[in-house]
Amino acid sequence: MLLERKETTCTAETIAVAVLRKVDPVLELLEKAVDQAQGTALDTRSAADQLYRMGEDTRDEIQKGLETAKEDIQRATECIKDEVSKLKGLAEAATNTAGSTEEGQDNGATGWATYADAVDRHLPAAHLAHSQDPE
Repeated sequence: MLLERKETTCTAETIAVAVLRKVDPVLELLEKAVDQAQGTALDTRSAADQLYRMGEDTRDEIQKGLETAKEDIQRATECIKDEVSKLKGLAEAATNTAGSTEEGQDNGATGWATYADAVDRHLPAAHLAHSQDPE
């Protein structure tokens, strides 16, 4: 019986060694696969972090551009507003001056001449200039 146990033990050891020889390459392949999966996970996390940071940087650049554009538009609007105010003042002064020199042609409005009044004021001068041209 001792001999049978020894043979059984030897057979079991032989089978175990054969199984381990078959399983060992599979375990090595699994270990490599796990290492690759961990590397891929780290690379994915790194890429996600970079994309997030790039998104923040892009958002910040867009925000700066919008603020600059807003400031430029505000400055341009103020300049236009100032120029329109100046033109309005000049137009009022010119209208008041024209209205006071020829009182009968202001169409009844106080200080405001119409377009027709302005054309009528210059029409005689233009007519005289053309009538004096020798043909």
